[in-house]
Order: sequence, then C-alpha cells, then structure tokens
Amino acid sequence: MKVLITGIYGQDGIILQKKFHYKNFKTFGFAKSKKNISLCKNTKIILDDLSNIFRIAQKIRAIKPDLIIHLASNNVGASLSKNFYHYYLYNLLSYMRLFIVFIIFAKNAKFILAGSSMMYDNLKNIKINERTHFNTKSYYGLYKIHCHKISIFFKFFFKLN
Repeated sequence: MKVLITGIYGQDGIILQKKFHYKNFKTFGFAKSKKNISLCKNTKIILDDLSNIFRIAQKIRAIKPDLIIHLASNNVGASLSKNFYHYYLYNLLSYMRLFIVFIIFAKNAKFILAGSSMMYDNLKNIKINERTHFNTKSYYGLYKIHCHKISIFFKFFFKLN
C-alpha cells in the first residue's frame, strides 16, 4: 500500500509515518522544506508547498497513492482578524488544489482530511459528536470547517465513496 501524507514533519505526520512503516507501507511525505527530523527509512520526502496544481498532479500521478492524508496547513494561532487572508486563503487553496488533483488522478484512493478541535473552540464543557454544530473564533478552525463542507459537496457532486 502507498500512502501520501501532506505535512509529514508535523506531530501527526511523524506519528503516522512510523505506524505505516511498521505495517510495511510505502510512505511519501509532502513537505515545504527538508527538516532535521529523523523519519523511517521507507518514507520518501517530496518537497512541495502545494502551491502549483500541475506539480501536485505530476507527483500524485507518479506515486499513485492508495491513501492520501492531508495534514499540511499553516497554523500560527492567529485570530480571525490577524493574518486572515494570508493563512486562511493559503490553506484553503492548498486543500482545493490537492483535492481537485485527487478527484482527477487518484479517485480510487481514500482521502482523509484531518479535522481539528479548533473547529469547536467556542464551545465549553459539552460533549462533542457528529451532530455538534461547528463554532470557531480562529482562521484555522474556519479553514477546517470550510474544507469539511467542501469535501461533503465534492463527495456528493462527484459521487465519491
């Protein structure tokens, strides 16, 4: 099985690539830049910042992943007003480019978009489940909510599993 993880050098990416290593999966990681972080020997790093849809398509077509896990994003803890356009739009457009390439060239793969507790960060002392309404005060939580809604629309429109 081939797995592609965006944001491979983040906390979740590092943990996941180790789990996949122990299952003998071939793992590829998209990263903006090379880091001095030790990854498993069967993890191949692909330098890409998800800013060019044609470059993403070229790499996805070459890898032919069975699973794409999208973790990459910029999260600097900014409020909705601080750096909104830069971070929110950068993250949203990166997701859109990756998802469009997935639909065109890797439709048979599974696509996982990581959610975030920040999608609910205005809610206090309640149990959160699938029916809980989103409520956020950060651009990052808003980005995750909008990607979730876009995914649901694309899933319906393109008849994805």
